[in-house]
Amino acid sequence: MSRAVAETTTKLTHRAPRRARPNHYSPEIAAELCVRLMEGESLVRIGGDPQMPTKRSVLRWLADPDKAEFHKQYQMARQIQAEGRVDEMFEILADDSEDFVTMIDKKGREVVRPNHEHIQRLKVRIDTIKWFASKLAPKIYGERIVNEHDVTGELAEMLKNASNRNTGLPEPIPQ
Repeated sequence: MSRAVAETTTKLTHRAPRRARPNHYSPEIAAELCVRLMEGESLVRIGGDPQMPTKRSVLRWLADPDKAEFHKQYQMARQIQAEGRVDEMFEILADDSEDFVTMIDKKGREVVRPNHEHIQRLKVRIDTIKWFASKLAPKIYGERIVNEHDVTGELAEMLKNASNRNTGLPEPIPQ
């Protein structure tokens, strides 16, 4: 047997012991999970790490009323993740390195043209980040809803009088 084959066989048979996938809740694992979420990793990607709980386990933890503290940590991690994504959005906007492409036209001249495919992909990424942020931090990034009511007639006059400090409420109607 050659030396390379022997070394490969030795490496394959003498692996370092791996830690089993955690499936039970622990504050240490929960803290690591939240840190990775804050840093921008998705729950799916984290769940793909054999050292971390699966997405399914995390969702069970979130549904468990006895793990209210984890639920708070998770919500905070997601809000911080939204902040990071918004910051990433501005980096995407600032990078215009692939917005244009240089091509050779039929006459052999270099022509600079917009890279429409790249620009469209960036629009989709930015829209997705905006949507994501609006759902995780609606008070900061959500749509502002303005309710305007136009009141007319007798009710409008009563409200006008009620808001005027000099006149106060109108006199009661005698019966």
